[in-house]
Amino acid sequence: MLSYTENDIINALKAIANGQSIKKAVFEHSMPRLTLQCRIKGVQTQDIPFSDLQRLSLT
Repeated sequence: MLSYTENDIINALKAIANGQSIKKAVFEHSMPRLTLQCRIKGVQTQDIPFSDLQRLSLT
């Protein structure tokens, strides 16, 4: 289970935009450094590219 939320990521990105270091933002928002670095680079999460392949109906 993840210990951080999408709001935590957004807040960390805002802190970085305001001049805070990535290391400090990761520590304060309790998330993996790689998660934040990938989000900064614009890497998509794995659930987005495969969302069209999921069958959510009962048929």
